[in-house]
Amino acid sequence: MPLRRIVSLKVLEWWPREHAAPPPDPAAVDATYACAVERDDAVAPLQRHRAPPTPCAKAPAPAPAPKPSAKAAPKKVTPPKKTPMIKQAKRYASRFFKPEMSRQPFVPDDLEVLREVGRGAFGRVYVSRVKGGGGALFAVKVLRKAEVLRGGGAECAFTERALGADLRHAGVVRLRCAFQTEKALYLVSDYYPGGSLSEVRMPLNVEAVRFYGAEVAAALAHIHARGVVHRDLKPANILLDREGHCALADFGVATTGSLRGFRGTVAYMAPELLLKTANSNTESDWWAFGCCLYELTTGSTPFYADQPRELFRNILHAPFIRTNTDAALDSLLEHLLDKTPASRAADSDVATCAFFSSVDWDDAACKRLKPPIQPSLPSYVEASQDGALRFVGDAHRPKNLPTPKRVTFDEENESPFAKRLSVRETYQREKRHRRTFRGFALNAEVDLAASPRTFARTTTL
Repeated sequence: MPLRRIVSLKVLEWWPREHAAPPPDPAAVDATYACAVERDDAVAPLQRHRAPPTPCAKAPAPAPAPKPSAKAAPKKVTPPKKTPMIKQAKRYASRFFKPEMSRQPFVPDDLEVLREVGRGAFGRVYVSRVKGGGGALFAVKVLRKAEVLRGGGAECAFTERALGADLRHAGVVRLRCAFQTEKALYLVSDYYPGGSLSEVRMPLNVEAVRFYGAEVAAALAHIHARGVVHRDLKPANILLDREGHCALADFGVATTGSLRGFRGTVAYMAPELLLKTANSNTESDWWAFGCCLYELTTGSTPFYADQPRELFRNILHAPFIRTNTDAALDSLLEHLLDKTPASRAADSDVATCAFFSSVDWDDAACKRLKPPIQPSLPSYVEASQDGALRFVGDAHRPKNLPTPKRVTFDEENESPFAKRLSVRETYQREKRHRRTFRGFALNAEVDLAASPRTFARTTTL
């Protein structure tokens, strides 16, 4: 016998029950009625000798009084109960009558997923190419809609989509295409095989710091002229191409005006942003630029600390410590890391400083300077003599592995542990997604199916 059944029987044994009362004694009933007759003469004589009703007997229901002859009211028709078949029919009907998404320039099946190269707060980044195309490689950033809405990143997604398409500069990562599905957002941009500047071995010599600083400063001056503040400048958001040139990436927290808020990485944030005494302006970007130069020179940020409280205290009150590598560089860093925004070095001060006196800014903006370090390509990418990149796969993986029939993005697959939503909840969620992300698509202005050699000439436009 199951344990649950045994426990139930044991509980019923000691559970108190209501026992029926024994029938009254006829003699006591007669005495009671006799006393009642002495007190009240209105009691009929025969009522004293009537046997008391047994506990199980039920009193007969009184006959209903005849209703007056009137016009009969219409009968109420009760709807039939919802059977499982009707519920299933409604579930399938909701799939066909829900509002359709607007036409998108691409769908996930048009892209071939090659490899995952990074993860972020709301999604992942993949290396992909167009199925049946020329073989050009792209970086596809996939953001799950549910995670974006849960973390309040809808505005960041639209900002990255708008600025990535509008900022046309060789030092800025260009967005090629954007589309969405019912579950995720897709941002297709140029692929930079050199990784980020944070992966370069530090500290660097003065010439290398001058090269990277000149290209980053040229890109910063361009976006500031367009009224854009990056707000999250750091070596991890500076990508390197095959030759070693720099490009700014990740404009998710950028703004096109002065915006008060605590956004970005704390180690590269200006004091006025920590104190919330000023809005995010171009001065906060130049503070982060100074932190990047200091890190490239010494290998650590200027106000590094293990604990967040100590890091805040150092940024607000600790004095600047010179690097003692170059006097012109230390003078520039001292002006960039000035705690007063009004006296901090800006665009013109950086362009005319002694440290960048030997730099041709037109060459820096057009990527005509010679990189001091040529980054090594990943094992899954191969470069030809004409500069084209080709995906060759991982050499350490065995060749006899079976290839899946359909490889797609992970954000399109439902987790087996995900909460199963009802039909109404699914409809409300899809409706909220369509309302929030309406107008996210961006048509491609270049041929994404071009060959790598042809596409290499269009990446710097």
